[in-house]
Amino acid sequence: MKQKNTLLVVVGNRMNKDFEKKINDAIEKMYAVKDSKSSNFMHLFKLSGLPDDALIGLEIKGADLRGVDLRLLNLENAVFKNFKRDEDTIFPDSFRGVHSLIFEELPIFSAIEKGNNELVLQLVKSGVDINAYDDDYNTPLMLACKLDNEAIVVELIRRKANIEAVTEDGSNALMLACSEGHDIIVETLLKYGANIDATTSNGRSSLMFASYSGFNDVVEILLDQSASVHTVAEDGRNSLMIACEYGHEEVVESLIKNGIDPSYCGDNQVTALMIACQFNRQRIVEVLLTQINNVDAKTVDGATALMFASQDGNVEIVKELALQGADLEAEDDKGYTALMLASRYGNEDTVQALLNNSANIEAKNKKGYTSLMLASLNGNEDTVQTLLNNSANIEAKNKKGYTSLMLASRNGYKHTVRALLSNNANVEAKNNKGYRSLMLASLNGNEGAVQTLLNNGANIDAKNNKGYTPLMLASQIGYKESVQTLLSNHANVEAKNNKKFTSLMIASQNGKESIVQILLSNGADIEAKTDQCYTSLLTACEYGHEAVVSMLLEHGAKIDRISFVENREMTGLSFAKERGHSGVEKILLSAGAKE
Repeated sequence: MKQKNTLLVVVGNRMNKDFEKKINDAIEKMYAVKDSKSSNFMHLFKLSGLPDDALIGLEIKGADLRGVDLRLLNLENAVFKNFKRDEDTIFPDSFRGVHSLIFEELPIFSAIEKGNNELVLQLVKSGVDINAYDDDYNTPLMLACKLDNEAIVVELIRRKANIEAVTEDGSNALMLACSEGHDIIVETLLKYGANIDATTSNGRSSLMFASYSGFNDVVEILLDQSASVHTVAEDGRNSLMIACEYGHEEVVESLIKNGIDPSYCGDNQVTALMIACQFNRQRIVEVLLTQINNVDAKTVDGATALMFASQDGNVEIVKELALQGADLEAEDDKGYTALMLASRYGNEDTVQALLNNSANIEAKNKKGYTSLMLASLNGNEDTVQTLLNNSANIEAKNKKGYTSLMLASRNGYKHTVRALLSNNANVEAKNNKGYRSLMLASLNGNEGAVQTLLNNGANIDAKNNKGYTPLMLASQIGYKESVQTLLSNHANVEAKNNKKFTSLMIASQNGKESIVQILLSNGADIEAKTDQCYTSLLTACEYGHEAVVSMLLEHGAKIDRISFVENREMTGLSFAKERGHSGVEKILLSAGAKE
């Protein structure tokens, strides 16, 4: 028989020593007998002659339950604490959960949850631990507070329940009651001395809990009891900011009436007004505007309340801020204005509202982007059209020389490209490196934009500062659709860049097998060469692209061509050997290359 190390506490309303002995005997038999009717607890309970309601619960601590079948104890209210178990320990299906070291479902928690006050009082009187924790780190008092059970709250407090006990995150009974809006419970807890300004592990107070949930009656109770309005959580927010975020107008008014600073700046210098603007709390914004002096306060990044509202498209707030004199031309640390942010995020109505208030449509941020560029960059077609309707400069350039059309083309927004072209955007404008819109669309594989630009007369064979054409750029990256579109529109397959590389050479150098195939099918000269006599085969050999080497050989590329590198003669085979491309070396030798 396993050694028994069990402390048994029997809780009941009509217990006696004889009955307690029978229960202990049942535990003994549970260890000794694996399958016996005599070891069934409920059977022994019936033999005791006590009425069914005599047993309220069991608490068994420190038991060695390894190898034990607990189904022999048919108990729904049993609690096993700090027990030992193994894979042979069997728990009844009625148990709702078993942890590796502890299973705890104290009857008092179940009784509170079911609202069985009589049972709760019996358990309390019998000496149950009223400061015990359940699996969620609630005490009986916390649970009663959350469930708005005033009678049990009072009884537990009178019996010395710890009113300041906390959960894992530091929440106490008062905070939980505030969060649920139970004003009577809040008053009761305060009456019995609950710490009104206690905070959680992240610095949140009871007033913050009530402000978060929007229970103004509870907020008023706390304020009447002198709860501090100056408490700030770890995230830098106070009760007012929390109420602003969740749109609790009455709470905001109560907090302001009781002395909270409406201009307080939290972490990163964010204000309550900024938060209200961000979350589109128009009525709260109106309240705050009557209480603050500086509508243009800035965060550490230079953002204003107007910028928050504009970025999130909260147009009515934008109008109100403009009416109250907000600076429409204020810039953040990156040079963004409210109009730029509204344009960037595609908030068309907000853009129009700002323009109606004379926002500068041509202002540029620190990288030289205008509002139109930002709208184009992000494919905000409707916003682009609104800006164009308000005479935005369609040819303005940023510091790298990009126009709005280039940015839309680069990012593949063909509808925005079409809108810009329909407003006479210059399709041949170049950036600082000589890239045009068609080149940027080709380089990024934006086939829809490529076709749209070609349909609008883009020069298909224009070159950038390094001599690359759109076809070369698409071939370099390997965008099949763009390559095919360009070829079907008669792109010059034999054009050469500044180093005399053709599109086929560029595709071969980069190992773009499918592009090599397309170019060859469209008549690309397989023997075209640079000034150093580089051919497509030689460059594929140098960079070790076996599949491309094989394809070029299959299409008749001459295997013994010689190029000149730093006054040395190099063949495809010598490139492969020098660069360590053994696979290419084998292919060339098997194709008859000379050593």
